[in-house]
Formats: sequence, structure tokens, C-alpha cells
Amino acid sequence: MKKGLLILSLIITLLMLCPVSGSMAEEKKEWKKSAGKICLTFDNLPAERIYDRQERKWINNQILKALKKNKVQAAGFVIGDNIESDWGLIDKWLEDGHVIGFHPYSGQDVNEVPTGFLVDDMVKGMEALENAVAGHRQVGRYFRYPLLRYGKKPEIRKQIEDFLVHENIT
Repeated sequence: MKKGLLILSLIITLLMLCPVSGSMAEEKKEWKKSAGKICLTFDNLPAERIYDRQERKWINNQILKALKKNKVQAAGFVIGDNIESDWGLIDKWLEDGHVIGFHPYSGQDVNEVPTGFLVDDMVKGMEALENAVAGHRQVGRYFRYPLLRYGKKPEIRKQIEDFLVHENIT
């Protein structure tokens, strides 16, 4: 089994082992009053390019099944270049009420490409998803930096932030 599939299997198993039931539900009510919120997110949807189409389908179906079983909503961030003909997988996420956001189309590290290229790649990534999210009436548009890297230099961060503000992207 590929290393990624093994890790994914572990994540899905953990989700399935954590259902809220009986006394746990009562306990949840107690701590919910003071607890903050968390957001469960998945990067690089529909899956990394190292997986074939059948593996991508299996990975997404297992994640969505675990989320539905546990009544958990999540956000998934798509690398447009990874989609190929897997638009149906993205539609399944949206149909199940999950939020879909985007990475730059190519998913490249902010620190490894010129800022102008990155902004153009962000536009391409956003446009790749526009029909899908609009068709499911998702209101907001969401961006996540690849590898959670925001840029080493302040001027890079500023240029990207200005673009996000201009486009009303969270």
C-alpha cells in the first residue's frame, strides 16, 4: 500500500472511532459552552497526482463517507492542475455541504515562483473552480497558501494580500 493511502486510512479510522453518542453527547454539551471552533480541512483535492483515477475516487469516497457518518462538515482546497477529469469528486464534496476552496492552479510554493506568476496562478486556480462552486451556490471564495507558506518577503505577502482583498477572497 502506498504511504499516502496508509496515512489516509489512519485518518479515516480516527474519524470513524470518534462518533458522538450517549454520554459523550451530554459531555459535549458541557464543554461546548466554552470551547472554540475548529475547522477540519483537506488539502490538494481531489488527491495528489501520484494516485491513479481509481485511487483518487476511493480516497475521496472514504473521506466523504467518514465525514457523513460523523456528521462533520469540512473544507477542501483544490489544486486545479490535479483535477483532470475528476470534477465529479469535487461535486460530491459540494453536494454533501462541504466548502471548497482553492490553491494556486499549479500548487507551487509561494517562495519558489515569481509573485506575478503566483498571482496569475491563483486566478487560474480560482477560475478552475468557479463553475462548480457557483453551481452549488457556495457564497464565499476561499484560498489557502500551498504548504501554508505566506511568502518570505513582506512585499510578496503584501502583493498577495492585496490581490485577495481586491477579489474578496477569504
